Amino acid sequence: MTLNFWFFFYLVCCVSRCELTAEKPAADAATQVFYSQFGQIDNSITTDNGDDDDSIETKIIPPDNTKESWKCSFPALSNNGTGILDSRKLSHVTSVHFKVIEEGKTQSCTLECRNGKWFGPVCDGEEFNYGCRLSYISPDVEGRLNHSVISITDSPIELAHGTQLRFRCTDEKRHLNGRSIVSCENGMLSSRPPICQRTSGTENYSEGLAPRVEWHVTGSPHARGREGELIVYAGAILHIDCIFDRRRGTPQWSWSHDYREYPTGWMVSTQDRNWKFRVSIVYAKHEDSGSFNCTTPRGIQNSLVITVTSTLCPLLKVMDHHRTNSSERHIGSSVSVTCPTGFHSVGSNLLTCRDDGTWSSEVPVCSPVTCPPLEISSPHLRVLRLNNSYLGEAEFDCPFGYKLVGEGTIWCNHLSKWSASVPSCKAIECPAPIPPPNGQMIDHEVVHYVGATVQSVCHAGYILIGEPIIRCTQHGIWSDSTPICRKACGYPGTPQLGAVYPLKFIYEVGEQVKITCDSGSVSIGENVMECLPSGDWSRELPKCENYL
Repeated sequence: MTLNFWFFFYLVCCVSRCELTAEKPAADAATQVFYSQFGQIDNSITTDNGDDDDSIETKIIPPDNTKESWKCSFPALSNNGTGILDSRKLSHVTSVHFKVIEEGKTQSCTLECRNGKWFGPVCDGEEFNYGCRLSYISPDVEGRLNHSVISITDSPIELAHGTQLRFRCTDEKRHLNGRSIVSCENGMLSSRPPICQRTSGTENYSEGLAPRVEWHVTGSPHARGREGELIVYAGAILHIDCIFDRRRGTPQWSWSHDYREYPTGWMVSTQDRNWKFRVSIVYAKHEDSGSFNCTTPRGIQNSLVITVTSTLCPLLKVMDHHRTNSSERHIGSSVSVTCPTGFHSVGSNLLTCRDDGTWSSEVPVCSPVTCPPLEISSPHLRVLRLNNSYLGEAEFDCPFGYKLVGEGTIWCNHLSKWSASVPSCKAIECPAPIPPPNGQMIDHEVVHYVGATVQSVCHAGYILIGEPIIRCTQHGIWSDSTPICRKACGYPGTPQLGAVYPLKFIYEVGEQVKITCDSGSVSIGENVMECLPSGDWSRELPKCENYL
């Protein structure tokens, strides 16, 4: 409720009535506000409404014994956007009472502070419905809000008015001491949360403990409810045993209804005859539902609540593609619902039929498996094809001069993940060439990418053997091996009117050539030349002269 009216204010104290009055001209709507708390008056603080003539000196001083749980920040009240009172002037206010007058109708409303929070406003005789605070649950007690297990860690749990909690012992051999249902009613819990106590069994017998109650069901599914009750179906045969030392007397079975009598007595087997006092329910009916109580000769009692039901959970709304492992629908049964390969489940795959005949969750939705968009960081990477559905593939390639780093093809798996990371493209480099011995490289590049060339030359007196120019190829290797430089003689030339035999570009050291002259001409000088270790020929090239 927004308080955008003209206001009349009153401070109301429980010890002595004190009034803070600030009047404005009459208007169509008006509000009277009262602040209630324990305190006394101290005329030392001025509360100003913006008009010097309306200043009133009033302060409320709370006593030292004011409860901490009452502390609330001062409620923000305004009149057309202007603060009515400075919150610093009042503290520990526990209630705000105000009247709203509009169109001749008056409503009396209240705000109340509880546990540090404001509740309301409540008007015209309505009652406050406070919530509750639950601070502790015994570790061996299972508490549920609706069907969810509640857990208290560092801070208490806030419960709304009308909330019901259900409790049972985690260990079914223990005895629940207290109520199995606790409600929150107007700020108060209907009872303290129960505790679970040890029971007397054959291994730890004690007449000071409640007797342990054990049970066995045949002919029917069965389950434990949220309050620890045993749920069976009609037609079940149920045996309930009270564990007690027969030498100390005979306990008594009783039940909470008068539908029929049940046979009771000691077991006859050698192992159990002195410890198990049994009551049997044969072919259970709905009318057999109730509390079955075992009371020892000392008056200590333990109980088992039996609920005979015919309730089934509704048929699951599964689709044709869903896969289920069971068609059971009785209380306590669980059904696994999965999706086919290529689909993933959205929701819980395990559904349990709960004690109120509802499933623990909806049937999961089968959503087609898809892989996320490709995250391509390499500017040169090319995507040749792409399919991001289940088993779909993405294929990659790089342009000339670049190599693929990573998988060339990746596929989408059933986990919606690509089989490998997206590859990248890296420029292809050739290793730096090694200059030939007795020679050098003419190289102007620091890094040798595809297409780069280098030239080899030999020092004086050496002949280049191999390709003088090599090129960096797409495979990251040079087009030819590095040439070599070695001592040798080059082709001596062709004499005029003659020929050199053998005819080669390079001649090994010690190799000889012979000069022959054409018909009608004769060689002047020796016609044999030898390649010397210095790389020179043994003599000048002879001449052929025409003698005709």
